[in-house]
Amino acid sequence: MTSHSTPPGTNFSVWRICAWAGPIYLVGTLVSWAAIAGFLPPPREYWNAEEVYSFFTDNNMRIRVGMALILVFAPLYYVWSSVLSRIMARAEGQDGVLSSIELLGGFGTTLVTFGSVAGWLSAAFDTELKTPQDIKTITDYAWFWFNATAAVTVTQFVAVGSAFLIDRRAQPLFPRWMCWFSFAMAVTLVLALFTPFFHQGPFAWHGLLTYYVGLGGYFAWIICTCYFAFKAIAALEKEALA
Repeated sequence: MTSHSTPPGTNFSVWRICAWAGPIYLVGTLVSWAAIAGFLPPPREYWNAEEVYSFFTDNNMRIRVGMALILVFAPLYYVWSSVLSRIMARAEGQDGVLSSIELLGGFGTTLVTFGSVAGWLSAAFDTELKTPQDIKTITDYAWFWFNATAAVTVTQFVAVGSAFLIDRRAQPLFPRWMCWFSFAMAVTLVLALFTPFFHQGPFAWHGLLTYYVGLGGYFAWIICTCYFAFKAIAALEKEALA
């Protein structure tokens, strides 16, 4: 069996079902985050305790509902990362390690989501029993957990770009530009590590680079990767039949 061959008996129907976890995660998380919880635009990093308190009391129920829904959709990212890992294994060869790194990066990203969302939920829970400073402290922690752990997702992006860049097929499973897009997204997410050092500007957690470019690029990457994942599954199934 060559490094690019598909093992007999591979159930591509299961692969497709798992691949649909990506679009469902994308839509569900965006709606929960922006439309329901009201985190678009997000709370500002420079807000004082009273302003943070007002945000979480004025939007209390919608924050709790939105964040609870994100906890429902978040595991789908790991499911989707699993099938992406299998596709990558066909590109790099069965003994490659990049597919495992991607899978762990996807799982780590899910854990990061759980940790930060639990923080925002805690801030919105029983606000009448908390002081403004309590809520600000909790939300500060949630935002820094959300941004400062972005390096976990960086490993996933680098692994994806590297695996498909070394794909030696005449028709690669992913186009080369997607590999470089993954690398560019990895660099963009590294900028989130600057959030502890700025209250305002593009590097604050609500800033242009950290929030809008970082999160916008992340979701754009998922859209593109979903599209090419479905195409790759079809190509691998055709290979198996041949």
